[in-house]
Amino acid sequence: MQNIINVKDAPYNAVGDGVTNDTAAFAAASLALSAQGGGTLRIPAGHYVVGAQTLAGQTGLGYAYRADPIIKITNCSQPVIIEGNGAVLSIANGLKLGAFDPVTGIAVTPSLPYTDADHAGHAYRMIHLEGNTGGVAVSDLELDGNADQLILGGGSGGLKWVAV
Repeated sequence: MQNIINVKDAPYNAVGDGVTNDTAAFAAASLALSAQGGGTLRIPAGHYVVGAQTLAGQTGLGYAYRADPIIKITNCSQPVIIEGNGAVLSIANGLKLGAFDPVTGIAVTPSLPYTDADHAGHAYRMIHLEGNTGGVAVSDLELDGNADQLILGGGSGGLKWVAV
């Protein structure tokens, strides 16, 4: 029998109301699916807000803002199925992308070329599938990157980040 994990069921308890941030529910459900070697991640119809970040708060970590996992399913030997059921996953407003001070979180404008990873703001990766040898299928799921609500840091001179 195939393992089925519903993100709205306990202990995951996703809400899907378009307001509540359900990142932790999706992360926990996908971690459980990975731990069981595969199965179905069922996402009932709804509008799920996802996406969260961690501010480094110090230098030397290789990021200013690190994106928290949303759906990360790895190393499953059995099939992995993500059933969207018409659901929409929308990235939360206000995530940071670009260059930011790793201690204060304030946007910085570095000179180019810029290679200091400590100032990197990584906004999100909605679905991360890696090392799944049993096959993967994703159906009936809309991903909304909400790019116009990202907070952009960086740019140099007349060059500025543009969300597309």
